[in-house]
Amino acid sequence: MTGDYLFDPQPGTKYDKDDDHIAQIMELLGEMPKSLALSGKYSHDMFNRRGELRHIQRLRFWPLLSVLKEKYLMPAEEAELLTSFLLPMLHYYPDSRATAAELLKHPWLEGVVVQGDLEIAKQNHEREVERLRVLQDGKDGKDSKDGKDGKDGKDGKAAGPEKPPASGSSGNSNGNGTSKGKGKDSASALEEILKLGKPVAGMVGMGRV
Repeated sequence: MTGDYLFDPQPGTKYDKDDDHIAQIMELLGEMPKSLALSGKYSHDMFNRRGELRHIQRLRFWPLLSVLKEKYLMPAEEAELLTSFLLPMLHYYPDSRATAAELLKHPWLEGVVVQGDLEIAKQNHEREVERLRVLQDGKDGKDSKDGKDGKDGKDGKAAGPEKPPASGSSGNSNGNGTSKGKGKDSASALEEILKLGKPVAGMVGMGRV
């Protein structure tokens, strides 16, 4: 979306990279619950007994919605929709975070096409083109054979009397039955498919915020 990392911690003179990482998380999401801050193996290295950062005292709180609107100049409606998609993934407590199944139903993903969808569409397109090409080749071969047989019959090379059409058969088949109309439809469908050109490649999705 923006080309920037959501968190990009850097060490300072009085704090290390881990301190800055935690500070950036708190600046975006708000104060970390004291129970969570003091529950880790290295909590006492980073937090005091009140759950405050030991090495970084001043935090510049900047909520995600404000970051998108003020830093990246994103329209308010778009920023609110993206924020509602991202924040459930960033909840402090893992058990409270949104699941992948829940996020798939989020409005922000409506209309998003991923690489897998494009590959499936391309495979289906290629299979259909090949199927229609085989049908067309079969029709051309049958027409060529029927034309040769008709010529032989005209020259007197085909023995035997002409057989009358079977009861209920169409008199307009010309020896091809219904395959003539079907072949024509297949050829038209093939032309329409080929007009589509090369399938679109690429991916549309979420980048780093």
